[in-house]
Amino acid sequence: MKFTNIPKDFTPLCEGLIFEFDTEEVAGEVKIKIVDSKTGEVLGCKHLYDVTVGKIDVAPYVEHGMEATPHIDQNSSIAEASLKHVVVYVNGEVSPEVVVSTNRRSVALPSLVTTMPHRRRIAYGSCDNIALHIEPEAMINIYAEADTGESLNLSYQTLSGAATVMLSTLDFNPETRSIELQIWGNDVEVATISYEVVPQSATVTSLAWRSSAGSIEQYPFPVSRSVIQRIERIEATTAQGEFTSSCRSEKLVQMVSNYENRATIAALAEIVGAARVWLIDDSQAHGVKVATSSVSLDSAESPDRVELEVRLWRREEGF
Repeated sequence: MKFTNIPKDFTPLCEGLIFEFDTEEVAGEVKIKIVDSKTGEVLGCKHLYDVTVGKIDVAPYVEHGMEATPHIDQNSSIAEASLKHVVVYVNGEVSPEVVVSTNRRSVALPSLVTTMPHRRRIAYGSCDNIALHIEPEAMINIYAEADTGESLNLSYQTLSGAATVMLSTLDFNPETRSIELQIWGNDVEVATISYEVVPQSATVTSLAWRSSAGSIEQYPFPVSRSVIQRIERIEATTAQGEFTSSCRSEKLVQMVSNYENRATIAALAEIVGAARVWLIDDSQAHGVKVATSSVSLDSAESPDRVELEVRLWRREEGF
């Protein structure tokens, strides 16, 4: 029994995680078990019949529980990314371990996993979650400096090479209007991100979403207003008159971005089709639905903006 193909570490799950094997025996029954080697959890089992060689895509078994979600905290930090360590047993023989994360694109080392440009806006009180891929066991250092003169330094040695850098604006004075964040790996600069810090305001609403790259992005929409729409449906008309069979009400928030460069607008446009979107409020992330079905963008290279509606809740009552 031998494995003839093993996926590379951090292969995007959306591309498939395919293990191939050869039993080197007469064709017969093959018992396959997919296991998280760190926890011992059995992620799935499969039986094949009358085969000698075969392959299995374990991505559908692994992706459960691998969803990226926003991390919100009072303090900046560096931590290991959400990971699974996967092995496959074929007739009792175990494969080499493969490490998978939430990235939906192949990554070069070192690099950030993001769809947003390196010049960003962030609301004071919010956090930016930055997915970083680097060599295993590398030392990560971040240095952040605000226009107020405040600064912070953090260090972390990653085991897997996949880490999340979280920048919390609450580490700085409320009067902060800009922050420059430098990310280093093994004394080599990986990236510099420059932030314009937007003051807290009743009209500023921050959204976070899972991007096409698998990262968690966030943006403060400077213009937002709540609208409640009601839809009444008439079931029938009787001798006593018309009556309403049900009433549906929903609360929507209409949001408009700043005029932004094309890279930022392209990233924001992904919100409409994002699998998960969160509204950031009082240092908490609340899952919401995007009611907008499309976003229209200017085809020119000039700055543009994104307008969308987010549904906070929907209720339907029968009468």
